[in-house]
Amino acid sequence: MENNEAIDGIRSLLDEVIDLHDGFSRQWADHSERNGLTMFNQKKVQVADLERNGLMDTVLCYDSFLSDSIGMDLFSDIEGAEIDHRVKAQNSILEKLEYYCRYSHEKGKVSVNKCFNDLFGIRITLDCPSLRYEDISQCVDQYGDVLAIEDKGFSRHCSETEYLATHIYIRGRGPAEVKNRLFRWELQVWSAHQERNNHLLHERHRFKYRGWERGDGRV
Repeated sequence: MENNEAIDGIRSLLDEVIDLHDGFSRQWADHSERNGLTMFNQKKVQVADLERNGLMDTVLCYDSFLSDSIGMDLFSDIEGAEIDHRVKAQNSILEKLEYYCRYSHEKGKVSVNKCFNDLFGIRITLDCPSLRYEDISQCVDQYGDVLAIEDKGFSRHCSETEYLATHIYIRGRGPAEVKNRLFRWELQVWSAHQERNNHLLHERHRFKYRGWERGDGRV
């Protein structure tokens, strides 16, 4: 796969994911209103305050709503790429909450949208060893503030001890006061030549509070 083909594939998948996120967010807003759930500002609320304010119920109910609503065959096939997706398991959510509040991130003094930004995760693995983070970043920039991007070392030299990928976060469309009340989704971009090493690191460390696990589509 050539670089331009890989970028076209990422762009095609992003278009589908953004549309899906928009539609699902509208469904979630209706569901929340009917069931008395609070759609809170995830930029202002900190992880450490979730349980004290009773807002953890919203996080777990969103995850359950995802599980009930998201099907298996969501995205179009892209030649030269593999696409997987999963909904985060609730035990992993609770472990992540504990990890943030007890062991890192200033004891939970970090915004919710920095922590629970991967309740729904998509991964695209591309057979394109020459693809660089800069190529992906230029693609993401075209979407403005609908997306956020984080370099996990995708452009660095392959290492047996490093997880190498690019993570793209889907924030949603609309003004900031709307986006800040939406749960972000995560799209991981992997290179096929690093896939085995990334899987080994996931299984070995589970990113301290569990990451993706292969099996039933949930982690």
